[in-house]
Amino acid sequence: MERLKGIILRQDFPKDFELSEADTRKLCLNVIDKLVDLHNVDAKATGLDKLGKGAGYVQRQIGGWSDRFRKAKTDDVGDFEAVMGWLNDKMPDDVAQVVIHNDYRFDNVVLNQDNPFEVIGVLDWEMATIGDPLMDLGNSLAYWIEADDEGPFQMLRRQRPTSRAC
Repeated sequence: MERLKGIILRQDFPKDFELSEADTRKLCLNVIDKLVDLHNVDAKATGLDKLGKGAGYVQRQIGGWSDRFRKAKTDDVGDFEAVMGWLNDKMPDDVAQVVIHNDYRFDNVVLNQDNPFEVIGVLDWEMATIGDPLMDLGNSLAYWIEADDEGPFQMLRRQRPTSRAC
């Protein structure tokens, strides 16, 4: 590990950090490209293949989170059995077994101070494992809230809302 000096995009961007629509698209594509680069790491050649439990990542995630929800459920929360059943019934097979970050989002990437479109680092690796890259992408997308989303969703935002498409 090393200390990196750069820009980390938290809930609100730095005051002098303004992006045009084209800049927003460029930044988003560069951030996603880094996620793709991660998914293309040769896990066996780097010794990272030991991080995972083998095939069945999607099944372990859906089954495990459903089980934890059932065990932690309180009386003031719906049972969500229909949702968990739907997830279980529609669960795809893993598309691949690759290195995944499991918490990849804007505030876990460090951008170059001199070129804020360049990702120079990725933070918070404690949930990294070998798993399905589409689950990693889905986890990343779950953090994004659009500028025109309803108020309750806006209160939950961890990333800056934008009306511009990436």
